[in-house]
Amino acid sequence: MDGLPFSDVRLIHRRGAIEILAAVDRSGRDVIIKRLVPERCRPDPLGVARFRREVAIHQTLHHPGVARCFGSGEGWLALELLQNGLDDPVRRPGFRQSSAVLTLLRDLAETLAYLHARGVIHADLKPAHIMFRGDRPVIIDFGIAALGSRDPIAGAEFAGSPRWMAAELIAGGLPSPASDVQALCAIGCWLLNGAPDCDEHAAAILERRLRSGNASEAEMTLPAGIDRQLARILEAGVGPQNLRPTAAQIVQLISRTTAG
Repeated sequence: MDGLPFSDVRLIHRRGAIEILAAVDRSGRDVIIKRLVPERCRPDPLGVARFRREVAIHQTLHHPGVARCFGSGEGWLALELLQNGLDDPVRRPGFRQSSAVLTLLRDLAETLAYLHARGVIHADLKPAHIMFRGDRPVIIDFGIAALGSRDPIAGAEFAGSPRWMAAELIAGGLPSPASDVQALCAIGCWLLNGAPDCDEHAAAILERRLRSGNASEAEMTLPAGIDRQLARILEAGVGPQNLRPTAAQIVQLISRTTAG
């Protein structure tokens, strides 16, 4: 494709001012490219601002739990190609036991703790944004990631996935480390309950949550036999914002549990 230093470029999907492409870089690696579509930028200035913020974030992150950045240029960002995500029905059965969920949550919480220590809030953690490099879960898509008080477009939009968003975000609050923790623990609850599919449209979920004022979409009626420490972590994580553990505290709690 003109203007990109890649071969075998294939369109995966397009949304607003952004295209997602698969390609091969000059060293022969398969990569995923996020690209600004120039003719679509004018009607979507917020999308352009989000993209530039995402590029800046990726240039500062170096952690095994974050998708690797292989380069960027004027209007594009190249990331590693990862294996299928947690939203894939083929992968989910591997996370029905407490031990597997504990390991997954520990690895993801470790990554979130790294992000939060650097002032980055993912703001859209969900199964589709958790992919894998071998057995390692990797967080992808920092398209609406926030930078806290340093964020140049903080509060300019309502963005996220209603099924996984914390109650304070549904109510119009700004993303915070605690809202990432809520999404993480909601995912843990979902896995332990068999990871049921949800065909409900995002707009319908949002309308229902606004109407009901539910604290969380997470189903907290966990199956019998769940590790008690895991259950306590999940209950606190989907609870009131001021009572949620931090990501770093979740790592410590799980490490103590698995060590014992």
